[in-house]
Amino acid sequence: MEEARQRVVAEGASPLTRWIYFSSPSWTWEQLCGREGWLLYDPESERQFQFVMTVMN
Repeated sequence: MEEARQRVVAEGASPLTRWIYFSSPSWTWEQLCGREGWLLYDPESERQFQFVMTVMN
């Protein structure tokens, strides 16, 4: 996962780009469409680069 972060930073993403753990809102789990996993996110540009899903219902 660190290689992916280094790659997007080398391609111009902010050095603040980090992997964060994301869980979709509770209503998505209630509707059986919830997702959870690691999100490669740049807070400076508010861009998402990659999502590695670990849980789905």
